[in-house]
Amino acid sequence: MGAAVKAQTLLQQEVWPEPLVLRVRMGLHTGEAQERDGDYFGPSVNRAARLMAVANGGQIVMSSATADMVEGRLTDGVGLTDLGERELRGVARTERVFGLVWPGAPVFESAATRVAPAVGNLPGPVRSCSAESVKSRWCAACWAKTDWSH
Repeated sequence: MGAAVKAQTLLQQEVWPEPLVLRVRMGLHTGEAQERDGDYFGPSVNRAARLMAVANGGQIVMSSATADMVEGRLTDGVGLTDLGERELRGVARTERVFGLVWPGAPVFESAATRVAPAVGNLPGPVRSCSAESVKSRWCAACWAKTDWSH
């Protein structure tokens, strides 16, 4: 956690060439990982990546498992804010997500606003079976799932 705060702080302090602004999303989760050839794998690594996906640029978010471990051990000025339940892509149940705040951290009016798309790649149930309604719902679902921020 300290390394994540330090990295975010250093990235914020860096002078980037205009008009470049670099904002990094970070997700923290506690669990076991398997190491192979210098790379890490496993459900815990995947969960951290899913958490990162719901963060805003410049924000550090964490799972409730990690929040439980660090609660009471936070240094002065560092705290947690409960961001509520979030859907994480590929995870069957919602996860309570916590944001890390520290002196100089970016302030978001609405933290972790992006909610991962519903599990699976199909739109909701179709009440009408016409080809046009199926096509329309499919296009709307694909459009809604597209990350247009890149």
